[in-house]
Amino acid sequence: MSGQVFSTLEPIDNQTGLEIDPRLQPMSPDRLATSISENSETDHKEVPVKYSERKLFGLRKKVFIRTIAIALFLISCAIIGGAIGGNLSKRNSQKASTSTNETASAPSISIETPLSITSTSTTSAINSTSTSSPFIPTPTSNYDQLLQDSSISSVNWTDGTYQHYAVFYQKSSDHISASVWDEYNRTWSTSDVSGFNLPAPNSGTSIASSVRSIPATKYFQLNVYFYTADTKVVELYTKSQQALTNSWNNGQLTSTPFVGLSDSHLAAYWDNCDFQSCLSSSVTLYQSLDSNLRFSNSSGGWYRDESQIIKPKIAAPKTSIALMPWQPKKELKAYIKNNNRVQEYTNKYQNNITMSNWVLRKFHNARRFVTTY
Repeated sequence: MSGQVFSTLEPIDNQTGLEIDPRLQPMSPDRLATSISENSETDHKEVPVKYSERKLFGLRKKVFIRTIAIALFLISCAIIGGAIGGNLSKRNSQKASTSTNETASAPSISIETPLSITSTSTTSAINSTSTSSPFIPTPTSNYDQLLQDSSISSVNWTDGTYQHYAVFYQKSSDHISASVWDEYNRTWSTSDVSGFNLPAPNSGTSIASSVRSIPATKYFQLNVYFYTADTKVVELYTKSQQALTNSWNNGQLTSTPFVGLSDSHLAAYWDNCDFQSCLSSSVTLYQSLDSNLRFSNSSGGWYRDESQIIKPKIAAPKTSIALMPWQPKKELKAYIKNNNRVQEYTNKYQNNITMSNWVLRKFHNARRFVTTY
């Protein structure tokens, strides 16, 4: 059997071979490919895990925190600003209240155009206290046109607990007018004092006024004095403090007027008190044609005494004069500017004021003033 190759392997029986384990399941080719592919990717790459970020009220956490911080800052600024503003407002209110209390409670009258008003005699007012709160009234917009060189005079009185003020002045028509303040109604009223059938004032006349009020006396009366064109001193009065507009009449002095020096000043005062020794009369101070300073009162129909108060005669025709009371000592004081000096004369009266009772106070006689009154 040369030339033939014989295998030493024995033939395999088709019926016998590897034993099949019943626990093993055959794998399809598709499944095998998928498994291999997944394993190969997993072995070489890491797949990142994504988490959803937490939100507050629809906002990201950082944005929400920043928003809350800004809101708190703005609220704090508003609170601090409000506190500072409140303190400043309170301080300004206190300053305004202090300024108001320091301001006189008498009303101020505005004038439409600036005027040069000449100085006039100072008339005394009733010393009274009002229990109502201080108030500075504002006049109405209806202003009277004042005379360029108008003089002014004023008085005040108390009706119960209410203060009243009357300011007399001369209009461009030369009529004497009064602006009256009523504290109860808080209104101004204007009265034409020297109207029809009354003596006509001299243009630029000096004006003086006096008042008798309740309860210091039993009756109310308001007087005003001025010069006419022929330099006579006349008196007009009213007894109605509710209807001052058309209630002015000629006084006793008008029937027998004094004749004064041209362009001289007047002073007046009503002696008000509640004791029997009080005069309860109106008194006037004026400068006569002979330059003497004369005094007269309404007691007994304007008692006159031709004796002079000051010796020698007053040289200046426009001497400034004033009258005021000193009730604790029952004295009446007269102040006169004489040769650049302010002199004080006192009259210690009992039942009547006479010229012989006037005494010059030496202390004031020696006092010299640089300014001109």
